[in-house]
Amino acid sequence: MKRIIFLTLFFILPCFAANTPFGLRKDVHAFVVSMHQQHQFDTRKLTALMNDVHPLPVVMQQTAHPYEEQPWFKYYPTFITPDRIQKGIIFWKKNNDALTRAEKIYGVPPAIIVALIGIESTYGENTGTYRVLDSVSTLAFNYPPRAKFFKNQLEEFLLLCREKHLDPKTLKGSYAGAIGQPQFIPSSFRHYAIDFSNNGTIDLSYNTTDVIGSIANYLYLNGWHRHERIATKITEHTKSIASDSTMINSMLKGASTHLNLRQGTLLKLKTKNGYEHWIIYPNFFVILTYNHSVNYAMVAYELSQAIEHVMSRSASDGKTS
Repeated sequence: MKRIIFLTLFFILPCFAANTPFGLRKDVHAFVVSMHQQHQFDTRKLTALMNDVHPLPVVMQQTAHPYEEQPWFKYYPTFITPDRIQKGIIFWKKNNDALTRAEKIYGVPPAIIVALIGIESTYGENTGTYRVLDSVSTLAFNYPPRAKFFKNQLEEFLLLCREKHLDPKTLKGSYAGAIGQPQFIPSSFRHYAIDFSNNGTIDLSYNTTDVIGSIANYLYLNGWHRHERIATKITEHTKSIASDSTMINSMLKGASTHLNLRQGTLLKLKTKNGYEHWIIYPNFFVILTYNHSVNYAMVAYELSQAIEHVMSRSASDGKTS
């Protein structure tokens, strides 16, 4: 009951200030002053920009109930589809040189990079329709559960626009303010995006070479281990050959979501008929830094495997024909 009351209060919170220009709200004004003091933003210009903000209740609703909350068996069919796999194959073949170079430099397999782009934006088909200024400002000032995080993202967004000479009024992204094909939040854009195409600019919307290099750089700097495993599904066969099969068998009887093994972590995913059990390794947790949902990280791995399987089969068929 308390949760319902709380949610109701913060969803109607903007109504109390409906007649006040967004930039003149006390909390927004305090943010503007802080940006002036810390980063020398012009208070008049920044207030005018914040007055242009259009609060979006829908982004609060989506943030409160992210799609990743779905049980695994409902979540993964959205992303692991023949169409997305086929588009991943086309993307890989078209961008093979950049993917190969990224793997050589950063150690991240092409299939993982391709899968992440496929999940995030369907290879550039859907990079978001919300103004980043609106979505991030709404979450920063009208959504208390994540206000601290999104105020930081608003700060990062304004700094990004100033540094990259981007127009904060026109840049669009996801409901959470994620930008471009890799759907980098503003802080990730500032700290991990790179000019992998070496043309003097960073373009995460249309330059797939920059997109590929930036994702590889992100994963590398967050601890990616070259040539190491991501996840292993536990089957009767894997239990019989695993060095810690006794431990696995005992844990499976009452496994929680995460249980430490000597070489990895035990994970269970809900299916229609029970659970799948996996051992996940450090690289899986690196993917989790991209999105903190276990469902997301697992679907990234599974999609990468599906794409890689088709690519390998295609290459094999080409050699034998």
